[in-house]
Amino acid sequence: MPTYAHQHYVLMCGHLLSIFYAMNELKKVVRQEIKQAKLQLTLAQRTEAEQRVLSQLQADQHIANCHNVAIYHSLPDELPTNNIIAYLLQTGHSVFLPVIDGADIVFHQYTDTQSLIKENKYGIAEPHNSIILPVGEPFVVITPGIAFTPTGQRIGRGGGYYDRFFAQCQSQNLSFYAIGIAYQCQKRQTIPVEPFDVEMNCVYFG
Repeated sequence: MPTYAHQHYVLMCGHLLSIFYAMNELKKVVRQEIKQAKLQLTLAQRTEAEQRVLSQLQADQHIANCHNVAIYHSLPDELPTNNIIAYLLQTGHSVFLPVIDGADIVFHQYTDTQSLIKENKYGIAEPHNSIILPVGEPFVVITPGIAFTPTGQRIGRGGGYYDRFFAQCQSQNLSFYAIGIAYQCQKRQTIPVEPFDVEMNCVYFG
């Protein structure tokens, strides 16, 4: 016969699985709501949002004082980053974009559009450069996401790439500053989060 301890363990596992599935369902709802909200944005609204975020980034002292900045090459449904990347390059920063490496991302240096190669499985162009982000030095990570709270909580697309990257950085006590950027329609006062969901140091909304 199963012992009390075994029965308790089975019940606990079932409870945790229920919480996990419920949290996933809540995240799916948030992702779908924001997907629909972003579809309503006009080209002018998207451009204005990028400019507002760029202005906030230009005033950020962490970026001003940090040479190495990791950022993402935006997908069509994300807040555009072309002008942000151009600004970073013009102001002398070393810019790094994510490259998918198995279950992880590694940031490789980006210099111009000619340094991009074929798109990965998510349709994102990746830099063709062997120089990777020197994590031994302080760096900033401008981070995409589906939803953010003003206090820095984040929901991503569900792949876990950025959460794993930040967790690795934290486990190695690396010096980094995480900035989330998003449209206003991606702002939520509360979102469903789990222990492995890493918070941003700050979030700028367009």
